[in-house]
Amino acid sequence: MAAAEENEERDRPSTSTGATSPDDYELRPMATGVREGATDIPSIDPLVKADSIVVDLESQPSTPPPYSTFSKRKVNFIIFMAALAGLFSPLSANIYFPAISQLATHFHTTPTRINLSITTYMLSQAISPTLYGSLTDTLGRRPIYVLTFLVYIPANIALAVQNSYAALLILRALQAAGAASVIAVGAGMVGDVVPRGRRGGAMGWFNVGPMLGPCIGPVIGGALADKYGWRAIFWFLAISGGVFLGFLVGCLPETLRAIVGDGSVEARGVNVSLWELARRRRRRRKSGLERVHSRRAERPKFRFPNPIAPLAILKEKDVACALLFSGVFYGVWYMVTASTSVIFEDKYGLNETEVGLTFLANGTGCLVGSILQGRILDWDYRITKARWEREGHHENEADGDDSFPIERARLRSLWWLCLCFGGGCIAYGWTIEKRVHISAPLIFQFIIGYSATSIFNTFGTLVVDLFPGRGSSATAANNFVRCALGAVGTAVVDEMLGSRLGAGWGFVVLIGVCACCSPLVWVVLRFGPGWRGERMRREREKANAKAAAGGK
Repeated sequence: MAAAEENEERDRPSTSTGATSPDDYELRPMATGVREGATDIPSIDPLVKADSIVVDLESQPSTPPPYSTFSKRKVNFIIFMAALAGLFSPLSANIYFPAISQLATHFHTTPTRINLSITTYMLSQAISPTLYGSLTDTLGRRPIYVLTFLVYIPANIALAVQNSYAALLILRALQAAGAASVIAVGAGMVGDVVPRGRRGGAMGWFNVGPMLGPCIGPVIGGALADKYGWRAIFWFLAISGGVFLGFLVGCLPETLRAIVGDGSVEARGVNVSLWELARRRRRRRKSGLERVHSRRAERPKFRFPNPIAPLAILKEKDVACALLFSGVFYGVWYMVTASTSVIFEDKYGLNETEVGLTFLANGTGCLVGSILQGRILDWDYRITKARWEREGHHENEADGDDSFPIERARLRSLWWLCLCFGGGCIAYGWTIEKRVHISAPLIFQFIIGYSATSIFNTFGTLVVDLFPGRGSSATAANNFVRCALGAVGTAVVDEMLGSRLGAGWGFVVLIGVCACCSPLVWVVLRFGPGWRGERMRREREKANAKAAAGGK
């Protein structure tokens, strides 16, 4: 009997109050709002120590569920694959630049007319993601990746064997239609698996891929064109795309939260990688069951692509202001990039290989900016969040909290980036105009690449934050504005350089246009939070109405 009492005393749970016997505790009725006399048994609060602070355990804040159940290693792998896929679009655009003069000679035309193939590429790059953006936010990330590469690879093969200027224009547009959407899909994947408190750094690493294109593309293109001719460029792209498609089909998991949730729901059909299928078979063999029971995603319903859906995002006032500002800077940056080969051939007498090497300055700046700005965005987010919480607020990221000033957090470091970009462009223009030693314009190209990429990453991360769960559609809208303005810039840059303005005053005028757009940033900071709150309330009301109607 004594042993039983001793075991009972040992097994009795202890509490954080430091009590040692039942006499130290008392039972207290809990205020539940039940009418007096409605029951003879009062509700009892958890045991609390007598004559001490009453602890209401139910009022303690619960730990929010993790944003994603994917392991850190798998998240890093997803970001790596998304970055690698994102490399193909800018690689296909920039690998082409050193061969412009060679193509002009082959097709018996001028470099200005060959530049029209860059314009058609940019226009297709602007439009095609709007077709895929709504699809990838419903059907999943993997199917759209596969579809885009099945368009991209044949387009490169056709470009390698064609002999017509008209075919060059058409096939370049088709090539862009296959390559352009990978950036929007990749940005959506990052938003699927990384919470916004760490999303800036993740987007920075993701953008290493797209920013690596301007760095290595012209080097590869110049070397291939110089040694094997311009056709080798497209054979290289076709083979590279085929190799990556094999890795994509075999290894990349589905991440769309509408299909796999936080990653704990099993995907089905084309949304499952070959590696995942093999893993499931091994698990079934070990368990001895024909099927291992687990949560499985519903098969996504096909909806005919609506190209207007991503563009409808532009109706939102805060998004329109942000993307217009970013797009103008992108247009100026692309004018610098597209004119590099012609400028350095004419001003400094370089050949294709040497011209390709000059792109390393801009590309390296883009690469450094992508990595550093991601860290700066996370740093700015933490600083803004700490100040906001000191004011008595609390962020609930898992529920898509619309009260946190995400605009202030993301745009905190924008001002000095704009100053670097403007100063770099003006100095670059005048060093070209005066034919200063080649090292000077290359240094300013590095500054331009660094600041431009940092600005693009800032607004790219912001638009993903503004539309949780619709990151690909938001990025498609961003891509549409940027590429449309980039196409305009490419079409007029040769005329600007050949006009009375020249490179010096020409870039001064362009930076003046950028400066005129600066009030748009103030509008986003001042009115953006209110517009965003109204939008999220409308979306919640729409979702509640849909749920009340049975999800129809």
